[in-house]
Amino acid sequence: MTVSEVVPMTLGIAVLYALGAVPETVGLLALALLGAVLGFAVFNKHPAQIFLGDAGSLPIGLCLAFMLICVARAHLPAAILLSLHVMADPTLTLLRRIAENEPILSAHRTHFYQRAVDAGLSVPQVTARIFLLGLLLAGLAIATVLAGTFAVDLLCLSLGLAATSLTLFALATGR
Repeated sequence: MTVSEVVPMTLGIAVLYALGAVPETVGLLALALLGAVLGFAVFNKHPAQIFLGDAGSLPIGLCLAFMLICVARAHLPAAILLSLHVMADPTLTLLRRIAENEPILSAHRTHFYQRAVDAGLSVPQVTARIFLLGLLLAGLAIATVLAGTFAVDLLCLSLGLAATSLTLFALATGR
């Protein structure tokens, strides 16, 4: 799951660097993280031989947060699009758990990707859907920077929100 989320985000940030939209340090960090995650992916493909755990996922999250803050300073719609799925799934899951009076500090299997597997989709099917959504969101983020207009920003944000909503709905229902 981490690979399917991080690769499109770092690839998108690397393209933004190539377009001159983010500083060189951010672009180089994106490329380094992209390379590291791709190297990890070889051993983590289903069925996984190794796992990241907290010691691996937390530094990746911190690097992504730093890069997305830098992207947001340059072009906020691009940062929103790049992080849309990784923010939507946990936020919606948390809000649903609060609304259903579930203990939010307890372990659970109710994230959209977990529900998809429980509903019968295979892990490769779920990660492929997340990966394709990430590529679409990265493409939309790049489009906002290239166009540089408010109208394109709104259009791309709307398309990204629709694609994310449809993907999450499909995952929640096992489609």
